[in-house]
Amino acid sequence: MTEVDSSVKEDIKYLPKARSGREKQVYNDVGAREIAGCVPVDPKTGKVLLISSRKRKDCWVFPKGGWENDETITDAAMRETWEEAGVKGEITKLLGKFKQYKKLKKHPKVNVDTAEITDDGKKYLHSEILLYEMNVTEIAEDWPEKDERERRWVNYEDAKALVKKTAYVDEALELCSLAH
Repeated sequence: MTEVDSSVKEDIKYLPKARSGREKQVYNDVGAREIAGCVPVDPKTGKVLLISSRKRKDCWVFPKGGWENDETITDAAMRETWEEAGVKGEITKLLGKFKQYKKLKKHPKVNVDTAEITDDGKKYLHSEILLYEMNVTEIAEDWPEKDERERRWVNYEDAKALVKKTAYVDEALELCSLAH
């Protein structure tokens, strides 16, 4: 697992506009995207922050996005959490590395000689997602994706009900400190 740098990061570029494009995207040895994100928690209230998915209606997720080659994986997690959810904080622990598979028939350009393919041959490893727990220390009124997403602070039980559509999101929630 990747080591966690728990120090408060003052050198992360919390820009008013989200990064875009894949020119700097990090890929693993089988061609899967490396993704970083956070499970933002408020230890004082015992609540977790969920954001709305841009692609799937009525789907609540944790902020995450592409790790770029000019930053560390934890910096990427903190940047993505800022861009998508408008919060800053301190990373407390790595929750896990989760694999996301997608259907091969929908992605005909995948190199099956190098990609990680499921045993049934129908899916390939699209991305590996490293999710960290973040204790939130700052909540912004304005952030890069404010007009694209909703955010919602919920208790653990409500979060479990809202994230049931996405397996790795549910699994990460079960590993966070609010579950214990």
